[in-house]
Amino acid sequence: MTDTFDEGGVDIGNPAGFAAYHQRIGSSANEALNDFRNAGGEMQTQRWFRLYGQVGDSLARSDEAYALEPNAIPPGESYGEWAMGQGGQYASQVQVVFRDIESGAFGVAQYTHITNEPHTPAEAEQAAIDTYGDTETAGRYEQEIMGGFVSNVWQTVPFQ
Repeated sequence: MTDTFDEGGVDIGNPAGFAAYHQRIGSSANEALNDFRNAGGEMQTQRWFRLYGQVGDSLARSDEAYALEPNAIPPGESYGEWAMGQGGQYASQVQVVFRDIESGAFGVAQYTHITNEPHTPAEAEQAAIDTYGDTETAGRYEQEIMGGFVSNVWQTVPFQ
């Protein structure tokens, strides 16, 4: 099993990112689920549809950042400006999708990935998954991390 879906560089280990990609290209939830499973992904049908709906709702509220190529540095015109610290950094807002273990409800947590050099959406998403998906954090909050997707990218300017 490969962790990468052949079209678009989408990682099946990031189901929310996979769903976001398929929504950007206009796939139905059924088409996306079939592609996910054909690429080696495993998820219950009902859980997939709930995840797909949650991602769609979040995308509808997102900026153009969700259309960025996952494995490419965003072009300069994609960056918003964010006044923070001394400036000169790059920040990506990641929507981390989780499922509450006890209730089964889906939710979204925000994660901001900040670096000194430009980074790809996939790098920011992986940093969010690594942070929220570690065993200690997942156990403490009783949540299963379903993946994440970038909803905004900024270049920072000095805060004055």
